[in-house]
Amino acid sequence: MDRLIISYIRFRDKKWEIDRPISVADACIGFTGKPRKCRFICYGFLNLFPVKLDCKQMFVSNAKAGLYEKRFERFSAEIIACIIMVIDHAGALFFPDKLIFRIIGRVAFPIFAFFIAEGFFHTRSVRKYLARLGICAVLFQIPDWFSRVYAEISGNPDFGVRYKFNIFATLFFGLLAVTLYDRLKSKKQWLSWTAALAVAILAETAGADYGAYGVLYILVFYLTRENILYMLFGVISLHMAYAAYDIVMSLVTSGTVIVTDSIQLYSLMAIPLIALYNNERGRKAKYVFYVFYPVHLIVLYVIDLII
Repeated sequence: MDRLIISYIRFRDKKWEIDRPISVADACIGFTGKPRKCRFICYGFLNLFPVKLDCKQMFVSNAKAGLYEKRFERFSAEIIACIIMVIDHAGALFFPDKLIFRIIGRVAFPIFAFFIAEGFFHTRSVRKYLARLGICAVLFQIPDWFSRVYAEISGNPDFGVRYKFNIFATLFFGLLAVTLYDRLKSKKQWLSWTAALAVAILAETAGADYGAYGVLYILVFYLTRENILYMLFGVISLHMAYAAYDIVMSLVTSGTVIVTDSIQLYSLMAIPLIALYNNERGRKAKYVFYVFYPVHLIVLYVIDLII
């Protein structure tokens, strides 16, 4: 087969510089790594002659081309999120005055939220998925209840967590919001948004960790799936809306401007990691990640008890 030395590949406003010889078929790539009709125009040199290729009918994958390599499957990304979560919670318990632990920890939730949105598209049964998250939300409250009891007994008010319901409750509400939005959007758009926002308000009033903010984060990932630029814009817009809400509420209640959760802006650091997701599942270990949440909390609480 003739070899094509590509100078660059252009699609709309995106441009990839290429400096190694590849085949004509390998010159076209898709965003998701799955075979699809190529929509790219390739500019370069074929056997020393300048060429412009219209590759619309060629079927290839970015894994084959090797031009836009995405490195993380779901398993690896969730391992990273779990490590970051441990750093966050360990910092909150043992180094509450060190902000760096909390900053690093902001990366964990968006990764878990992203895979809730992804899970909606891949699960065989949304109902069973919701049931699993709901059951975990209830069962995994035990470490949190223990932390509150210990705080009262020991006279250590800084011990443990302060929210009413754990992160699995937030993930449950987020998946519920996505499910309602998806099922109602074909009927009336305003109805789907109303249902999703109602679930977000319910999460906020119920005291779920991250509240409405967490639910809307998951909804943003659902709405911007497979488009990293839209995803970044959506997440930034969410934080701007959240900051505006904080400012308005602080003006109403205290007459001063206060942005209480500005640290959440650091969650934007998760977007580059999410951009490297390759749509592969990796190792099957979903229940390991479910169990990891309460286990790591119990271990941290026991360490805090000992020291």
